Amino acid sequence: MELVPRSFPVDQACAEALPRPGVSEAQHQADAAFAAARGTVRKPLFRPPPPKPEPLALSEDIIDVRLSEEIDYIRRMVDALGSKLATDPIVLQRHAQTMQSFDLIAQMLGHVATVTHTIDRKAAIERVMPEMRARLGRRSLFG
Repeated sequence: MELVPRSFPVDQACAEALPRPGVSEAQHQADAAFAAARGTVRKPLFRPPPPKPEPLALSEDIIDVRLSEEIDYIRRMVDALGSKLATDPIVLQRHAQTMQSFDLIAQMLGHVATVTHTIDRKAAIERVMPEMRARLGRRSLFG
């Protein structure tokens, strides 16, 4: 026995009275009310990142370049050491705050390498972390 779908007669007046699929009129009214309360422009959830500064001119002094490379090499070694120690859960649990020092030391070494590698060191110092900038900009105790 073959099953044949049956169609039933549809009353056109009843079909037009049924709600149509899609967004209802009530939803349109609610959306309009929220848009009016918010204003026309919705503020973004996050601020856009600040523009990247122009790169500084690199030093032509070979000693400065080599010192910068060595300091950056030391930074990478300290960073690798911190990463290696961070994989040990016991060390991480016992020394969590001390482990953060590895990251801070690596950042500071990176800043020193950048300052050493540029011609305009004052401009490079303006780009380092605030605590380090304050230490580098302080007056000498001896004159």
